[in-house]
This record gives sequence, C-alpha cells and structure tokens, in this order.
Amino acid sequence: WLGPQQGFSIAAWDRDPQGIYLGGNQMAMSPRSLLAFGELYRSGGMSRGGRQLVPADWIKLSWQPRTASRFTGDGYGYGWFIRQIAGEAVFYGWGYGGQMVYVVPGRALTVAMTSDENGPAGRSGHRDDLHALLERIIEAMKDVREARSN
Repeated sequence: WLGPQQGFSIAAWDRDPQGIYLGGNQMAMSPRSLLAFGELYRSGGMSRGGRQLVPADWIKLSWQPRTASRFTGDGYGYGWFIRQIAGEAVFYGWGYGGQMVYVVPGRALTVAMTSDENGPAGRSGHRDDLHALLERIIEAMKDVREARSN
C-alpha cells in the first residue's frame, strides 16, 4: 500500500458495496500526491527509501499500449495513456476535470497538473492545452541543456 509513503496520501477513495476500493478512479489526491505517484512509476516502482513498492516489470507492462483511447487516439496501457510530446515518450494519467500526472522518463521528469474540476473538459480542448504546456516544459529543458553544453 502506498499510503504511508512520504509525500503520498489519498484523502478519500470510494469503495464498492463489498468494501473493495474502486480501481483507477475516485481517488482524491493532492498535487503532491499525484507527483509522488508519478515519481514512484518513474523510479521503476522504488520508493525514495529504496523499497520496491510496485514491481518494475508491472510498470513496463503498464506502459505498453494495449489499445487506443477512443477519446484521444493515444495509446492506452494498464491505467496510463501513452503519446509522444516534443519528441519524448510520455506516459500520463488523466483524471476528472483535467487532473494530470505526466511521466517523461527520457527527461527524468514528472509533472503533476491540477485543474478546476468544474472547469473546461477534454472536449473543449483543455486536455490539449495541458499537453501543450508540458510540451513547453520539455522544450525549455532541452533549451537549458543545449545552452549548458555550449
């Protein structure tokens, strides 16, 4: 269980009538918890304390496209959407109202973004705006790296 990990908590998570947590939805997470979750995946399932919390093989499997999303056309693995942004492989979790966690292993980057859950939706282009913001972040990282090497 991830709850006791530093930086990670789920304030509320609905359960079904048998008491089983609802799998990939209804988790109330802060931006810090979203970031910690993404970092856990980016680090191959290893906690900051060196404990293997999620099997590395599971992470690799979850990041392999199993189908294409009917909403975006992006690949979809086990709970993760998969796409290229700014020439980088990006794995992202997309929550209600524009709550996003992006993992960009090639840049050692994890980004959490939150939105007003009553605000614009994916259909209005909001999701694409968040992808564009991530693209600008990745491009800025490339610019900094390039400037340092000159």
